[in-house]
Amino acid sequence: MSHGNINSAAHKQEILLIRHGEPALDKKTPIALRDLKNWLAEYDANGVHSPQSPPLSLSASELSRYFPVASPLIRTSASLAELGITPRVIIDDLHEVVLPVFSPALLMPLKLPPMWWVTAFRLLWLAGGGKSVPSVAQVRRRAHNAAQTLSRHAEEHGAVLAMAHGIINRALRAELEKQGWQLTEKTHNSYWGMMRFTRNIPV
Repeated sequence: MSHGNINSAAHKQEILLIRHGEPALDKKTPIALRDLKNWLAEYDANGVHSPQSPPLSLSASELSRYFPVASPLIRTSASLAELGITPRVIIDDLHEVVLPVFSPALLMPLKLPPMWWVTAFRLLWLAGGGKSVPSVAQVRRRAHNAAQTLSRHAEEHGAVLAMAHGIINRALRAELEKQGWQLTEKTHNSYWGMMRFTRNIPV
């Protein structure tokens, strides 16, 4: 008679981490640095462009098995709406990184596309500049807390879909892997980019 290994059974949990869709505002027209704060406020207040079909390789029936959560910023809930989904929970720790913005007199006359300014201040922040906003270390701690929250939802619901943002998603990847999650699929880092994490819990 074969007894088998009663400890071999495992329950698979999954977290689908997605970057929001493309925000519905002009990112190409050059702006002066003094106008960047207003542009960023508009970025946070807007939804997303409606694609003919969101570029995700998941059907509606597949998406229905996920417990959907989002950051507090409108563009994440708007992205879920493009998938026909309403977030069940808003997780503050999924908020995108706040960038330091200041206006040196030397740069005031210069006009650049908004995302060029954003990239410049993002690099400044990564280098430790900008004491007026949460530091890289503080964001990592927030990502740690967010990863724990997502893990708890995965324990309860089995599969979680988290709609969040570019920088915080990268920090989340590191924290999820530290907490025993394995990255099993990754598409890209742009809008609608997706990372799938799984882990097996003994039952």
